[in-house]
This record gives sequence, structure tokens and C-alpha cells, in this order.
Amino acid sequence: MCNIHQRIFIGWADDSSTYHEVVESLLLKAQREPEEKKLPYMAHLLANLAFGATDMEIDVNMSHLLIAEAERLSYHQLCILRLGDVIGDSDGNTMGLRDTDYRGYQPQGSNIGQILTLLHDIKVLDSRDLVSAGGGSWLMSQTQIIPSSLELDNMGHILYAMMRLDEIPDSDLYLMKTLLSE
Repeated sequence: MCNIHQRIFIGWADDSSTYHEVVESLLLKAQREPEEKKLPYMAHLLANLAFGATDMEIDVNMSHLLIAEAERLSYHQLCILRLGDVIGDSDGNTMGLRDTDYRGYQPQGSNIGQILTLLHDIKVLDSRDLVSAGGGSWLMSQTQIIPSSLELDNMGHILYAMMRLDEIPDSDLYLMKTLLSE
């Protein structure tokens, strides 16, 4: 490896096998990734793990955890993380998103599959401690989701920063915002 890799992974400079293990893990996962739109964000994760481009100190165990979480997430779920950051940073402006939960909600029309999929994905992200969407209470079902309360949890913030999810175009969030406003 070239000398630039001596700066790899805070505190790991003496263990190039650890570096190679983490890089190989991420590259294999990216190779098997069927969602093309997700690949640039996986590349950001590799770059940030390798070159410490963020102010976070990430050890080998956290690196493997981040890689595993990133692999399990769909591009749709990455967009939800992006939306959670936008709402969480909006100083009380909920962007017109629904401020009540979905108990008793009966989805109608052609959007039924889309809204149910979106609520399912939010619930999955909540169960993985990547987002909170229950207005301060634990989500027992997707009907308890309150879209205007969607925000990133600690691990969600780390993935958001390491994968540079701020680069997801706003146009990819438009349908989600529309569905979560109903």
C-alpha cells in the first residue's frame, strides 16, 4: 500500500490487515449492490472510513457496524435518513408533513402501496435506532408514526455524515414528502 494509507483509520496505522479487511468488506458489499443510486454513498463511506474525512474517530468494530448497516439499507431508506435530517434541522418547520399518527388511517387510491412501503421503511429504521418517528414514544407499529417528528438518532447521524447523504437530491425526496403530508 502507498504511504497515504498510513493515515488510515485513527489508531490503526500499524495494522494494515485490519485496513484491508474493512476495505475488502465494503468493496464486496458494493460489488453486490443492485441499487446503482446507492453506490456513490457507499463510496463516501469507504472514503470517510479510510481517510478520516469527518471529525469522528471510528474504530474497526464501528467500521464493520457501519458497513453492515449501510449494506442493509435500500436507497429508499437512505432517502428517509436524508428527510429525517431535513426535518430535524428545520427549527420547528415540519414542511407540511402530517403531525398526527396513522391510527385509523385508511389509505386510498393509487398511493396505497407507496405509503404503506414508506411507513414500513420508517418503522424498520426506527427499530434499528437510526431514526425516531413516534413523537417521543416507542413505535410498536407503523400506525404510530408521526411524520413531522421524524429525526435521526445517533447511529443515523453517523451514517448520514459518513455516507454524505446530504448529497441526495431534493427531487428524490419529493414523493416521500407528498405521501407523508396526507
